[in-house]
Amino acid sequence: MENNDHGKVLISWKIKEYQQYERKRGWYITAGIIGFGLLAYAVWTFNFLFAFIIILFGIIIYLQTKKKPEDVTVNVTEDGLEIGDTFFPYSTIEKFWIIFEPPEVKNLYLNINRVLRPEISIDLGKANPIKVRDALLTYLEEDLEQEDESGPDYLSRQMKF
Repeated sequence: MENNDHGKVLISWKIKEYQQYERKRGWYITAGIIGFGLLAYAVWTFNFLFAFIIILFGIIIYLQTKKKPEDVTVNVTEDGLEIGDTFFPYSTIEKFWIIFEPPEVKNLYLNINRVLRPEISIDLGKANPIKVRDALLTYLEEDLEQEDESGPDYLSRQMKF
């Protein structure tokens, strides 16, 4: 493989910046009813911050449906993981695990040493999970106790967010 700023690239694959789900008309109708219901509740209780958050959330969902996700390259290197422009040295990663239940779930999880968002989920895309695992085992400990995708990933997939 090639070399880059973070050592030799052991394995590389491309993923989408975020999962873009195909939503049917019923999804939008249901989301609209829930959104307007929450907005009416917020106004009725004079909770204008909550109303602002609901409106902001609706705008974000609308903008996300109009924007196509960009391709991001994931590189497992000798020094750490590169996800697009972000680099995670192995010293900041406690452990990893892979949940592979195609076609829905094909994720690499990293447990990072930080307070906010300590768990990162990376889509494996078309990467071979065995090769990814073998490359990471040289540098990181694998968490064999994890058997299911994370709760937030499950909810986001089920709710198509």
